[in-house]
Amino acid sequence: MDSHRDRAAAHLGGIVSGTTQGTISGGSYTFDPDTIRQVIKNWTDLAESYIQSSQDARPMARVAPPGDEYVSESFAHKANASGQSYIAYCRRNADICHREAQRYQDALDTYLGVEDRTVIEIGKTGDGETPPVV
Repeated sequence: MDSHRDRAAAHLGGIVSGTTQGTISGGSYTFDPDTIRQVIKNWTDLAESYIQSSQDARPMARVAPPGDEYVSESFAHKANASGQSYIAYCRRNADICHREAQRYQDALDTYLGVEDRTVIEIGKTGDGETPPVV
């Protein structure tokens, strides 16, 4: 019976021996305006989820030492640093999601021939938060 390596080599052709050749053919995607709007909504929903997670994580960055000694203070310091790191992670990902939503909004605006809109600015409610934009 063939070994696993032999069977893999048979399926992968020249990849195992390092002698591959091939061509790359481009594909195409077609999106209608409603689909692009849904993609924008998905990105902004994901961004809002990250924002909510960062707000919910605030207590993770405000851990008080359980005792008045070095070990407790060290524990609280490490826990707070971890919480701050998680909050920064969530905010960074929210920014990435907002940028992606903006890229799709720009593409939609170009497609529809309308003036560019800013996803974040459109969604502002005045309280500093940015709700999802549809």
